[in-house]
Amino acid sequence: MPQPRLTDIALSVAIYPHAPRIETMGRYVFENRTGKPLPQMHVRWDRDLEMRKLVVDGAHPVKTYDRFHYVIFAFDRPMAPGERRTMRFETVLEQKGFKNSGDITRVVDNGTFVNNTARS
Repeated sequence: MPQPRLTDIALSVAIYPHAPRIETMGRYVFENRTGKPLPQMHVRWDRDLEMRKLVVDGAHPVKTYDRFHYVIFAFDRPMAPGERRTMRFETVLEQKGFKNSGDITRVVDNGTFVNNTARS
């Protein structure tokens, strides 16, 4: 399904290596570069990430798959070619207690590394 392209990112990130926890507030700007109006946008995030807030300007969620961390937003008015819209979000990545495996090792005292493709 055609989707808008990410064109701009603004993030505020708080890192707590002793927890380990990362709190993020951010804004993504998307542009419709498909050449056709887009009726909806699909959003998915990492399974270890808690999504505390997720808002897409001019859209509302029509289907949520909590188990898969996946939401389909329908635009109130289809997103025209060349049009830009903003998504705002607040997330938390943290580990509570001890896991049998798959501990979060990206957030540590001697060096934290986080990117958008990393797994725990």
